[in-house]
Amino acid sequence: MIHTSYDCRMLISLVTIIQNAKSIEKEAERIMSEMIAYCGLDCNECRAFEATQAKDFERKKQIAKQWTEGLKVEFKPEDIDCRGCKSDTLSGWCRKICKIRPCAEEKKVKTCAHCDDYPCGILKEFLANEPVATENLEKIRKALPV
Repeated sequence: MIHTSYDCRMLISLVTIIQNAKSIEKEAERIMSEMIAYCGLDCNECRAFEATQAKDFERKKQIAKQWTEGLKVEFKPEDIDCRGCKSDTLSGWCRKICKIRPCAEEKKVKTCAHCDDYPCGILKEFLANEPVATENLEKIRKALPV
């Protein structure tokens, strides 16, 4: 079988496309893992994160009021500044309420699914009302090497 330079160029192009696709997939996984909080919540779906991204002060005021009333802890609109659970900017939620983030950081795990104590009592209590977070952590857990 004779390979023409055209065949070789096509093969090289195909290999390049496959490598690029794998690179894009890895980058998407990296970004997605950064936006999945330690507890399994998707930061992209968080109202505080959305309001911060949109620079929507009125929405932050509404969220602060709801959190204050619902949690009986005072929140101000500036407490709603959230750049994602794994960012260096801690929202009021992270500073005042969250028990999971400090634990995960102390244990140096990417998410609770990566923890040897998964699922611990603190996480179980939180996940009782968070089916999507539970599903996210279970998917991550199943994908981990044994």
